[in-house]
Formats: sequence, C-alpha cells, structure tokens
Amino acid sequence: MRKKIAIILPYRANFNPETAGGLEIGVYYQNKASSFLDGITVYGGPQAAPYKEVPYHSVGLGAYRLFGKNGGLSRALNHLWQSDMPDMFEVHNRATVFMNLVSLLPEVPSVLYLHNVPQTIKGLKTASERARVLEKASAIICCSSWVKTRFCEGLSGDFSKLHVVVNGVPRPWEKKPKKEKMVLFPNRLITDKGTELFAEALSTVLPRYPDWKCLFVGAGDEDVLERLDQILKPLGGRAEVQGLKPYDEILDLFASSSIIGVPVFCDEAFGRTAAEALAAGAALIATNKGGLDDILQRAGLRVDYTVESMIEALEKLIGNEELLLQEQEKSWTNFDYSVEQSADQLEAVREKLFF
Repeated sequence: MRKKIAIILPYRANFNPETAGGLEIGVYYQNKASSFLDGITVYGGPQAAPYKEVPYHSVGLGAYRLFGKNGGLSRALNHLWQSDMPDMFEVHNRATVFMNLVSLLPEVPSVLYLHNVPQTIKGLKTASERARVLEKASAIICCSSWVKTRFCEGLSGDFSKLHVVVNGVPRPWEKKPKKEKMVLFPNRLITDKGTELFAEALSTVLPRYPDWKCLFVGAGDEDVLERLDQILKPLGGRAEVQGLKPYDEILDLFASSSIIGVPVFCDEAFGRTAAEALAAGAALIATNKGGLDDILQRAGLRVDYTVESMIEALEKLIGNEELLLQEQEKSWTNFDYSVEQSADQLEAVREKLFF
C-alpha cells in the first residue's frame, strides 16, 4: 500500500530550481531518488515555479496568519490534512512547527530533520527543550554526526531515535571534469563565511600567477560586497563577483574550478559546498568548523581563520601543479556523500517507522 509522507519546509524556503538553497536542494534530490516518491508531498510557502519532479503543495495561511508563520503553518496543515491524513510527517529545521503538529496529530509518526546546529534553532536551544522534543518524536534525523553530538549535549538516556543522514550531493559527471585555472568561492558572501579574508589571500597570491582567475558566487551583505570589490580591484578582470545562481549553473562552476574555498569561521552543520567540491574533483581549502572536519578527513587542505594560512594553502596548490593534481584526485576518489547513499539512509529510517 502506498505510504503518504508529508515533508514540511520552513515557510520561506525556496523549493524551486532558480533560488533553492542547500536545505531545499537536499530535500529535492533525496526525495527524487526515494522509493516512496509516489506518496511524497512537500509543503511550504507559495512558490511561483516549484520543482516538477517532487510534488509540492503551497500552503496559504489565511486566518491562521494571526498565529505567525510557524504557528499558522502547523494549524493550516492540520486543517488541510483532516480530509487526507498523511501516514508520516517530516518537519525540516522548525522545532516549533514540529511540536505543534505532534500536539495536533499525536497518532501520526513524526520526524524532525535538522540541518543546522540545534542550539541555534528555536525550541532546541536548551537541553530541556531538546529532551522534550526527543521524547515526543518518532525519529530525529541529523545531517551529520557532529549535529547529532551537539543535539545530545546535556542529555542522557536512550538516543536510539536519533539518526544521521548525510547531505547527499549529486555527481552528474562519469569522470573527473576538465579543470580551468580558477579558484571558486561558492557561498553566502558574508563575513562569517570567510569572504573578505579569502579575497585578501587571493589578492596577494594571484598577481604572481597571471593565468589564474577567481570567482565569488552567492547572495551577500551590501557592506561585504562593497569591501569585496575594493579588495579584489587590483586583480581587474581576473576577479569576478556574481550573485545567486540556479543550482545547475553552480554545478557547472564546480566542474570547471580547480580550487574551491570554504574558509568559514562559523560552525557548519555539514558543509555542503565542501562535499560538492569533492564530488567535482576540485582541490578543497577549508577550515574544520563543525561538520567540515568529517569532510577534511577525506580530502582537502585545512586552514586556520587567518589570511596568512589561506595564502599558504593557495600558494601550495597554485605553485605546485603536481600537488594540485594530487589533491583533485584525492577529492574525486574519496567523495562519499552521494545522493543515492543519502536516499538509502533516509529510506532506512522511514521503513523502520512504517514497518
């Protein structure tokens, strides 16, 4: 019998191919590959042109808007499902929506899926809040072992409801793509992602290598973008700053880039861009913040959050073609975050709840 699975995104999430972020991209690819696809519906806010391959239902809040986006969404879903109840619901990154739905639908198997540090999510910030959610949930899925460890801080007892499902990323290339002499920074262009420091390192190193260029891609803070333009100005046309792009175009950039920088100083729950670097066979330069440490165990050069450390890593790779090729091959060979693996891990959790 077909099982009906309701997947609930944050209300402002962009479940469409033009502006999807990491969370939405992961949900799309995981469920597109799922054996439960014919029973899956993704729910969230209005979308002009959502992904076509995974069914999407835009939820209008109507009168429930008075309860705010989280409270309104859970009440609107409860009303919507009275005539067609799902066999399971899976809430992504919104503990308050999750607990509201558990209260409204206590008999329906419930999953909370975490893509961020639990202590930064409303309803999970304290140990007592996490303990209550763990008690009520049928299962909790963490996007990395590091997130699971953070969830368990201050707790004791049975953690069998906690599961790790890696953030699977696509690898559309049968063999390692041909590389250009380009350094790519594919992330939000904000200070926490190491944007300015990496740009300073590039502005120091690239003048010595005139056949190399760099590209920064992503949405950013206006003040950071202004500083970025000034830092990269000496490189002229060899440095570009571009805005948010559709994921298909981002994958093309990963394919052609020789080096990819992920020098963040905020804790990364998983580090999707670093995993994508490995998938594309690019040499990775990254800090080991949060979940990034797991990726760096497989491939990549670890850097500290200093310009000097980033300069040293860039010099090692750009100035030594043999080492650069070795690091690219290491990334390609040690990639272990496939969409198929992620989908299989998620299937195992769902099957355990259903059967």
